[in-house]
This record gives sequence, C-alpha cells and structure tokens, in this order.
Amino acid sequence: MPEPLAAIDISTTRLEAFSDGVIAIIVTIMVLDLKPPGEATAAALLAEWPTFLSYALSFLVVAIYWVNHRHVVRYVTHVSHRLLWANLLLLFTISLIPISTAWVGDHLTALAPDVAYGVVLTAAGLSFQVLSEVVYRQNAGRPEYEAAIRAERRKGMISLAINIAATVLALFVPYAVLAGAATGAALYFAPTYTPPAASA
Repeated sequence: MPEPLAAIDISTTRLEAFSDGVIAIIVTIMVLDLKPPGEATAAALLAEWPTFLSYALSFLVVAIYWVNHRHVVRYVTHVSHRLLWANLLLLFTISLIPISTAWVGDHLTALAPDVAYGVVLTAAGLSFQVLSEVVYRQNAGRPEYEAAIRAERRKGMISLAINIAATVLALFVPYAVLAGAATGAALYFAPTYTPPAASA
C-alpha cells in the first residue's frame, strides 16, 4: 500500500531536475579544487597524485549516487513531504564530499581527514538508504518489485558496512577509507534485477 502521506504538487521530473542541478554543482566544486603543479615538470605533476586520486574516487562516488538516484526515483509513485526531505538529506550529505575530498587530498595519511572523509561517505550512504526506504514503502505489496528491493537493500547495506568498517580502520591504517570507498563503489557495478518503473 502507498504511504499515508498525501502527494504534493511537485512532479518527479522537478525533483530530478533539482537534484541533478545540485549534484552538477558538487562535481564542479570538486574539479575547481584541482590546481596545476607549481612547476612544469612530470615530477611536479606526479607529486600531486594524492589530490588527483581523492578527486577521481570522489567523482566516482558522486557519479554512483547520481546514477542510483535516478534509478530509485523512477519507482516513485507520488511525491510526498517525506520523500522531499529524504531527498534533501541525501543532497546535504553528498554536498559535504567536496570539502572532505580536498582535505584528505592534502593530507592523505593524516588521521582527522581520513576519518572525516569516512564519516561523510557513511552519512551519504545512510541518507541514500533513507531515501530508498521511502520509495520502497510506496511500492509495498507489489510482488514484481520485491526482488529488486531486496537486492538494492542488500547492496546498499553492504556498501554502508564497508564504509563504516573502513572509517574505524582508518584510526589505525592509512588509506583504509580510500580502499573502503573504492570497494564500496565497485559493488555498485554488480548487475541488479530491474523491474519496470512504478506507475502512480
């Protein structure tokens, strides 16, 4: 049965357009943090590898959220206040990725930036689970979605657990958060059953 909150006068198209705009700004902010080396040598360029690594990984993470956001929104049956706030929570948490990326890129093996980066990725993962749960509940009682719902939940929870474990491990092991983020990102490239989009 659909969730009890009444639909409001906002289409899923407008929701997606707003979210796409925010995510585009997030990606733009991240790339603007990239600075050219101070010297015109290959060695100077190679010395910037931590910055480029953290940027590439964070770009991949944001791209995955964008792709999966569009995937989840296609199952929305109606736009409710609960859905809007869950979506805003997701956008807020991923908007913190650029600053944590810049910090960890400048201090790749330092404890505080590594843990902060892990906390931000964990918060983003939690908020995406919240948004997904709102959409899943709208489709409760539709057997054709059960397989996809179980697969998406399982994938999201595994990725979230990896980020949490990597954040804790970062207290003792440098690069743990980056390795965890890369592992969690790779998980989303595994194929998942996709039923037809929901109808209102």
